[in-house]
Amino acid sequence: MAKVSISEYAYIGRDTAGSTIAAALEPAHKVHSLNLPATGPERTEEFHPDTRYVRVVPDVNIYYAFGPDPLASPLHAILYAGQTEYFSVRPAAKFSAMLKSD
Repeated sequence: MAKVSISEYAYIGRDTAGSTIAAALEPAHKVHSLNLPATGPERTEEFHPDTRYVRVVPDVNIYYAFGPDPLASPLHAILYAGQTEYFSVRPAAKFSAMLKSD
């Protein structure tokens, strides 16, 4: 089954000089494993109230969306299989993904 891993974070990393770096501060608040059906979109539960960043890694090509009640569709952005992306999100948002079949 197609899956998307979504990890929730409150902070981004900093180097020894205090400058931010493009990495999340581990451990994650929560890690979701979203199973994608072949027939339509799926979504996570609400993110943790402290979550400000998420890391998304799909094992298939997907359309994705964020919001209070998102529903991913071909009208949304694409994330490709194996691509890792970080996003800044609002607390209590959700993530939705749908298989990109073409």
